[in-house]
Amino acid sequence: MTHTNHSRPYQHLVGNLLSKLGLFYANYLPRSIFYFLLSIPCLLSLSTILPGINLLITAALYLISFLRKESWIKIEHKEEMYKRITVLQAPERPPPRTLSELN
Repeated sequence: MTHTNHSRPYQHLVGNLLSKLGLFYANYLPRSIFYFLLSIPCLLSLSTILPGINLLITAALYLISFLRKESWIKIEHKEEMYKRITVLQAPERPPPRTLSELN
């Protein structure tokens, strides 16, 4: 499992909210149980069978992730990563040229 050390834009806003949920959101077993329980009523109605199947697949994927000992880790927001260059520096030296381009 690889970890990235940078976050996507605005990921820190959602990360702060999810970190407040604590173990319920950091660990994948409660998510798996929640999605499984949520899928049961969906499977009882003909019009919601496909969403219920999607929830069952989601629950199975979270269960597999839990069995592989994966967990969610909050990535800290780094402000310096989002600074943009406003003025580009002009090159100090000309680009290298071949002899055929000089003639």
